[in-house]
Amino acid sequence: MSELEQKAEIYRIAMERICKLVISQENNDEVYAIVKSSRKLETINLSSKRAIDWLRQLDLMIHSQTFYKEILDKIASKAKWEEARKSVIHNRIAYHKNCIYYDLGKTDGRIVKVSSVGVETIPYNRSMPLFRKSASTQSQVEPRFGDFEALDKFSHLLRIEDSQIYQVHLVAMFLEHLPIPIMDFGGPAGTMKSTDSALTKRVIDPNGVKQEDNISSMPKSIDNMNIQLYNRYLVVYDNLSHITKEISDTLCKAITGSSNSKRILYTDMDEILLSIQRKLIINGISPNLNQPDLQDRIISYERLPLEENDRLTEEEIEEKFMGLLPSVLGQIFTTLQKAVDIIDQVKKEIRPKTRMADFEIWGEAISRVIGFQPYSFLNKYHNKIKRKSIELVEVQPLVKTIVKLMETNPTYENSMEGILKELRLIAMRVGIDIGNRYERFPKSSSKLSSELEIIQPHLAKLGIKYQKITYTKSDGKYSKNAMIVTFTKLGGGSEASESISSISYSKNKKKREIVDYFSIVP
Repeated sequence: MSELEQKAEIYRIAMERICKLVISQENNDEVYAIVKSSRKLETINLSSKRAIDWLRQLDLMIHSQTFYKEILDKIASKAKWEEARKSVIHNRIAYHKNCIYYDLGKTDGRIVKVSSVGVETIPYNRSMPLFRKSASTQSQVEPRFGDFEALDKFSHLLRIEDSQIYQVHLVAMFLEHLPIPIMDFGGPAGTMKSTDSALTKRVIDPNGVKQEDNISSMPKSIDNMNIQLYNRYLVVYDNLSHITKEISDTLCKAITGSSNSKRILYTDMDEILLSIQRKLIINGISPNLNQPDLQDRIISYERLPLEENDRLTEEEIEEKFMGLLPSVLGQIFTTLQKAVDIIDQVKKEIRPKTRMADFEIWGEAISRVIGFQPYSFLNKYHNKIKRKSIELVEVQPLVKTIVKLMETNPTYENSMEGILKELRLIAMRVGIDIGNRYERFPKSSSKLSSELEIIQPHLAKLGIKYQKITYTKSDGKYSKNAMIVTFTKLGGGSEASESISSISYSKNKKKREIVDYFSIVP
């Protein structure tokens, strides 16, 4: 039998075992086959090594990878030419028809199905959403049900200070279809940032049993970052020291969902469209405060102080974690089942105040199911956002000087050049070294103009409205066509200055506490 005849025979056998061919809705260049394998159904990416292994075990002879790749390419071309149905191919978790499906990553293909009527572990079948298994996919432990304090024990192991918000946030990470805020574990060296990040990921979407398997460095190129996000349900970026505007925008788009085009290698015209909506954890220093879009999509977690006699070895942490993990998963799935049952009622009660509206609604439902008082989650979440906005004043010198300017001025108007001079004088009075190149203070009126656009949302949260117009009159008040800035206190009150004075420092707890909060402007 010639090689061509052998290929034709393997192609025929493969097509007999393929139940369905689908094209990925997130990547128009990927074709998946649903195949019968060892009395179970499996979804295989035809461009993966797994597909080559699948063909190889159908063949009685030994051939090269190129031999099998040509057969797979022909099957993929058939699907594209005949316009096979497009479908979403999920990583680990899917939300479909009011049910949550969790791929345990087992060789037998079992899925945890969560619906309003219960939680069950069942074999994969054709009516379920399709799941991809990448090389990094790690199998998950079997959930164990009945321990309704498992989430509290886990947050205690991680020494999370905002335990209620963290527990809700962790459960919400299983809501594949919704934008969920980024988890941020900040703090100095020795505060278990990487450990907490990796353990949290292992609950949601494990990529291995070691810490290094579950955390990643930030890729240097945006293309590589998009590919990394595409191949995982949850990505942990470890030890961040700086976030550029481009990276900030990419992270924001990954949370809310976006399509990204990438040129196919060795071609000039063809491109791949990657649709991405993912969950994210970051750790390191706090992300750049001059990116309001990113800040609105982050929840930062402080940890309780770690005393020397409280430290655990890696082996002790692993032992405690593995002892808790089955029960943590069991409580998460049970919580989601009950949250699905009450979500419609909660939607009628809640009027979201932030960009993360779905998270507010589902978070409140999840919080109630866990056992917290109604609205306690929303109050803590909103106060956490307010505190972040207040703390911005301490680290953003331009915001600090504007707030100082507005302490005695219900309204302030000046040209861009004039207001820059005024803010410089204030900066020097309050001890800001505007000549220091590391101090983020605008050096020119054009730079001031761009900075004001960036911090505008933060000023609004502090009760200050910012407007910019071009002066068209010839009355001598300002030069014609000069750029005029107006700051106005919302409501004419003194919210901003009171907010700053409300920050006190607790030396014992080594953290900021907010005594009196201001109202966020809807």
